[in-house]
Amino acid sequence: MKDLPGSRDYFDIMRIRVLILIFLLPFRVALNGQVDFSTGSGFKYLRGSSASGLPADWMTSAFNDSGWSQGNAPFRYGDGTGGVVLTDMINSYSTLYLRSTFNAFSVDRIKNIQFRVNYDDGFVLWINGTMVLSRNSPAVLSSTALAPANHESGTFEYFTLDSSEVHLNEGTNLICIQAFNVALNSSDFYLDLGISAALSLPEVPETLPLNFDQEAGFCDSPFDLVVSSGEPGYDIIYTIDGSNPQTSSTAIRSSTAVTIRVDPAISSGRPVTPVFLVRASLALDGYSPSRPVTKSFIFLDKVLTQGHPGGDWPASSVNDQVIDLEMDPDVVNDPRYSQYMKASLLDIPSISLVTENADMFGPSQGIYVNAYQHGEEWERHCSLELINPDNTIGFRVNAGVRIRGGASRTPGNPKHAFRLFFRKEYGPGKLLFPLFGDEGAAEFDKVDLRTEQNYSWSKDGDPHNTFLRDIFSRDTQRDMGQPYTRGRYYHLYLNGMYWGLFQTEERADADYAETYFGDGEDDYDVIKVSVEAWPYFNEATDGTMAPWQELWNRCVRGFASNADYFALEGKDQNGNPVKNTRVWVDIDNLIDYMLVIFYTGNFDAPVSAWAGNAMANNYFAILNRKNKGEGFVFLAHDSEHSMFVTPYALSDGIIENRVTITDPAMTASGTNNFQPQWLHHKLASNAEYRLRFADRAYKHFSLGGALSPGQCINRFRTRKEQVDMAIIAESARWGDAKSWDPRDRNDDWIPEVTSLENDFFPVRSDIVVSQLRSAHLYPSLEPTVVKESGLTLAAERAVSSSLTVTLENPNNRGQIYYTMDGTDPRLIGGTVSSKAVQAQNGSNLLVTGSTIFRSRIYDGQVWSALKEVRFSAVNEDYSYLKVTEVHYHPSDLINGTDTVDGKDLEFIELKNTGKGAVNISGVTVDTAVYYRVPQGVMLPPKGFWVIASKPEEFYAYYGMSPSGNFSGNLSNAGEFVLVTDKNSNRIFSFTFSDDSPWPAEADGGGYSLVSQAGDPAGDPNISSYWRRSANKGGSPFANDPVSTASEEILERKWGDLSLYPNPSDGLVVVSIGDEDAGIIKLRVISASGVTVMVKEIDGTTLIDLEEAGLAPGVYTFTAEHGGVSYRTRLVYIPRR
Repeated sequence: MKDLPGSRDYFDIMRIRVLILIFLLPFRVALNGQVDFSTGSGFKYLRGSSASGLPADWMTSAFNDSGWSQGNAPFRYGDGTGGVVLTDMINSYSTLYLRSTFNAFSVDRIKNIQFRVNYDDGFVLWINGTMVLSRNSPAVLSSTALAPANHESGTFEYFTLDSSEVHLNEGTNLICIQAFNVALNSSDFYLDLGISAALSLPEVPETLPLNFDQEAGFCDSPFDLVVSSGEPGYDIIYTIDGSNPQTSSTAIRSSTAVTIRVDPAISSGRPVTPVFLVRASLALDGYSPSRPVTKSFIFLDKVLTQGHPGGDWPASSVNDQVIDLEMDPDVVNDPRYSQYMKASLLDIPSISLVTENADMFGPSQGIYVNAYQHGEEWERHCSLELINPDNTIGFRVNAGVRIRGGASRTPGNPKHAFRLFFRKEYGPGKLLFPLFGDEGAAEFDKVDLRTEQNYSWSKDGDPHNTFLRDIFSRDTQRDMGQPYTRGRYYHLYLNGMYWGLFQTEERADADYAETYFGDGEDDYDVIKVSVEAWPYFNEATDGTMAPWQELWNRCVRGFASNADYFALEGKDQNGNPVKNTRVWVDIDNLIDYMLVIFYTGNFDAPVSAWAGNAMANNYFAILNRKNKGEGFVFLAHDSEHSMFVTPYALSDGIIENRVTITDPAMTASGTNNFQPQWLHHKLASNAEYRLRFADRAYKHFSLGGALSPGQCINRFRTRKEQVDMAIIAESARWGDAKSWDPRDRNDDWIPEVTSLENDFFPVRSDIVVSQLRSAHLYPSLEPTVVKESGLTLAAERAVSSSLTVTLENPNNRGQIYYTMDGTDPRLIGGTVSSKAVQAQNGSNLLVTGSTIFRSRIYDGQVWSALKEVRFSAVNEDYSYLKVTEVHYHPSDLINGTDTVDGKDLEFIELKNTGKGAVNISGVTVDTAVYYRVPQGVMLPPKGFWVIASKPEEFYAYYGMSPSGNFSGNLSNAGEFVLVTDKNSNRIFSFTFSDDSPWPAEADGGGYSLVSQAGDPAGDPNISSYWRRSANKGGSPFANDPVSTASEEILERKWGDLSLYPNPSDGLVVVSIGDEDAGIIKLRVISASGVTVMVKEIDGTTLIDLEEAGLAPGVYTFTAEHGGVSYRTRLVYIPRR
């Protein structure tokens, strides 16, 4: 048995190995193998003015640079000292080419390579002919190219790459660089770099026990903490200054348990932060210490008196970054707040983020004081703890941290926000914790730790600070039933110092899409705005820009015709699905997204007034590239520039109009600044889109809708209550950051949120509806009013017994039309549906159970928006809910060289066979596969609900998206299926089979099981309930039709398929007993349902199973000829 770390034998072996290693060191220098290419090293170099004929392989070893000049870095003019001064560069050339070599040893043991680069203005770097690093470089490399933006030299920036990204040779390696100036007449240019790497030792596993006798959390008084190794032979190595014990020069190592005095007053060996930080690892000679375990002990008394803690904390600004560390005694000691200060700090959970202080505040490597820097090279290792108010620990994990934000990255802002990354290089690779409870996911690859920036106390000293504006927009998308990003409030402690109020937020990227939409993260294109240069521009943060380009091209063509409009949904000009197309836009999602923008008066998303309404900003667009049945969805992001009562900044206050953008008008010139509102703007030329927009606007603005005054106030107050107490601590920390008199809860926050409650929400809905009318996005006719006992009904009404409703026309013209089967009284094109019933003003209707009522007013020219009321029976009658189709064993679909596994085309179809609607919310299909119908689903009479194995394959084959996606797969040999209601009561169950007399053609022959009757009343457990579908592939979302192929049959006839011998050891004789039958297609199917052989036979035929490459097992042989089906199983036991 192999000895493992932690065993006694392993420990003894390692001691011996270490002694041998020490003995060999003087004789084997290569054991210290590394890369060491220092700054100021020598290069061959070529000026851009001499490089017009430079071959494309100049950065490879095949190129001869013997004619180049030679000198030592830095290469410069205008700034710096030493090196090669390029006195002829200004107004002459903008690029410089460099080549050199360096040595690397024991490259197979190198984990990371660090590049230190001091540059002005940009560069591209190749190692052994492969590009590995690029910063501020042009899209097209040439001898006359320019850096796209200015970048000043002065400090070395550090870029750490994994060895898998830099393919090093053992021994000599080639480094090549092309450097760029921002302009020919630039006043300076600079480039110098160094490369280093050291051997990586194996790491002590973090799974080994490291014991603390007290848990982290909130503390009232000092105490002794005992830290010990739970594994014999391992030492303890720890720090109390917040540094990483794996690498820290201040780490203390002990072979026995250690006792640490946890006292925030201790200044020896630590800064005097109000949080006492203990970071510990296990150590073993010959190994790198284990990943640190961090414990944060928070002393609230010290938090309230927090000041500069000494140690390596900066005492003044760094790189012009404002540093503000103190709690404001004017707030802490204010008699209105003093008794609530500790309660404020304990009102919500806290996150402790700990990293090397130099990684946060060091001039050259600190991310906080170089906040404009982006990318993985500006990500630093950190430890995170979630500490609940009751002193329980939510999670403790190592992670990566970066600065997040756009304009908030300015060094004048003392409170930056963060983005957290959970990678395997730090820990388990994901954060395994339900950050948002049962509202969201339970594991995360990354999370934003955002804070209020625009109109905040910390950045602007602004009286409009609420901590509520951004999350209100995101919560509104949730309440509209759309995808949204979740958020929760936390207090943050940064390296032991209280840092104020923050909020976790999901990042709407491909990881998010995979979590909530399915498929893999590689299947998504995600479009967002890059903030690395002004003006901002669109980029694909995941996938490519290709679909965004296609959407832009369609905008250029326009959507005035129904053919162009419906094509966005994969439909023809009549709105019917078309096979072999893709959906480009989720139209309802786009409309709801725009309604959020319009309602909140957001003037910085998705087009920014700060850039003359010509720049995209603050949105995410997500497309599932794999599933062509799903179009782009849009998510609100960074919505702080919104919801003002009085004119402020660029807002007109309560009357802000983003429906019709003028002064200046909105423009878009290409994919760089094309955004969702421009798409909406172009779609508004289509009458069908305008009415659809009106339908959703009425739904959300009307009584009980997501944008009705009452719902908006309730949504706002829910979040307000979550920070009502915590905002006191925020004011003590940051209220004085930009204001001589500190901003606080009572004088600033309460008046602002109260103004929104009293002056914004009660009137804003009517203002926006008026703006929509002016833009022809809301008809002049008001919709039908539905009343019960004189009271207007909202969109939903529970029905416990029969009730009577009255229909009213609120206009002085027009006629009421309605349906009760879930269809629209209006047909595409504007004519009245044949299913619509005309009603007089004041007509009464009797409602006896679940019903989908839809109505419009029509005056012969104009249709109103749609009024829909869903009446749902309290005790639902499910007797008319039937299973009408099961495609349990689809055949594999071969398309050229691609094969779609038959399992991916499985589906189950349910049908409401009754005359009234059925509320199927919570109905669950279980056992064989699992699926639960979401809330709010009403199945109209004769309506279908189809759930499928793989929605993307279903859409690709049928040209329609399924109603839902089940997990698991159906058995090809038959299966029990249970259907229950929302309370887990059985509605019906059945067991289908592939044995006779069940239809054999449904078992791998390409057909499905369909009910004999369109509205079946029998028992689906009985084979006579079923027949095979008329056509291959079945008929989801429809009653099964008459066969469209003359050779197809509906009546089953069975014939004997002879297989001899059976079992067989390889050779088998196949016969249907009719030598004159002619050519017959034989199909061989494995026990797992995969078609493994398709072969044409003519009469009695000998088949060699071994030659066909079949594995041992049980196979089903099927054939069909002359209206007769043949099927027999064979056991194959190969010869040994």
